[in-house]
Amino acid sequence: MVRNKATLLGLLLLLAASSLNELPVPTVAETYKEPQVLNVRHFRDNVIKPVLEYLDMYSPAMENLLVGTALQESRLVDLRRTDTPAFGVYQMEPATYYDHYQTYLVYHQGLRTKLIGLKTGLYDDAAEELAGNLYYATALAAIHYKRRLGDKPLPEADDIHGLARVYKRLYNTPKGAATEAQFVTNYEGNA
Repeated sequence: MVRNKATLLGLLLLLAASSLNELPVPTVAETYKEPQVLNVRHFRDNVIKPVLEYLDMYSPAMENLLVGTALQESRLVDLRRTDTPAFGVYQMEPATYYDHYQTYLVYHQGLRTKLIGLKTGLYDDAAEELAGNLYYATALAAIHYKRRLGDKPLPEADDIHGLARVYKRLYNTPKGAATEAQFVTNYEGNA
């Protein structure tokens, strides 16, 4: 099935050219590809690492945990899905977002001030900022883990199975649909 007029026009031009033996006719598989994810290296270097450093929360393990969480939750593709109330590459739900502000950040004013410094103010509902602002979404995901971890250390940065356990226990929850195996597969296949 052709999805839009530009694609149809392109296929027709290729067919016309191929009839002149100038170009081969592309197959459907060659014409339609899955959406590309945001470049993971760029996401690490330009979003995750600077945000964690800004929050004084940087560690290679936290960096890898956030990369894995984003890959698991959204494939670094979906900023807003229709099947969930969650927002952003980390798919944080508004209830979780507001809970962090009302029951955690109120007691951590320095962290709250830094977080507010990352907001754009472009959204009517503050939770919607998670969909359009990668810095803000990353900061809130990091704060989510920091809050839930307490004083417990993260596994080593290269212990992807250990990071998957942390993700499942603290981010997705035991009743959530995601699995540790999915986290590992998504991380190892993309990071």
